[in-house]
Amino acid sequence: WRRSRMATQATGTPASLKPPPREGETPWPPPAETRWNDWRALVPPKLGDWEPSATVSVVIPAYQAQRELELVLAVLTEQSYPRSLTQVVVVDDGSSPPIELGALADGLEIELIYRKRHDTRFGAGGARNLGARNAEGEILVFLDADMVPCPELIEAHARWHHLASDLATQGM
Repeated sequence: WRRSRMATQATGTPASLKPPPREGETPWPPPAETRWNDWRALVPPKLGDWEPSATVSVVIPAYQAQRELELVLAVLTEQSYPRSLTQVVVVDDGSSPPIELGALADGLEIELIYRKRHDTRFGAGGARNLGARNAEGEILVFLDADMVPCPELIEAHARWHHLASDLATQGM
């Protein structure tokens, strides 16, 4: 999911009416020019054949998943997408004992949010929403703590968002 121009600013002005990006900001691509939801007109670049510029936040809800999360974070350090453009937000949904990152943050920007379980129904959905609210990336990628991504996952998603500002991608 890309924080897109379709969002509305606090002033009520559609974000698509925002002024052009300032120097140093990532310019948004235009919306996709497709008819009737026919996305075949968009052809993403091949993996490794393009220059990423957008920041990506990977949001991971976790509950009682220390070992699984360690494996997921280890694979995230090996992603083909630049680490300098990647943030990881882990939301510990009340694990006992709490999840610890320790040496897992090897070169990644990781934010760990602890959520005390007041209601047993909070669950992964609420943890994802909390992570998304705290994410700083222009593109959001959601993983679960037991989903081990391939090394090109972030790049594969992000390349679509560099084509158009109004896309949502899914799949792993």
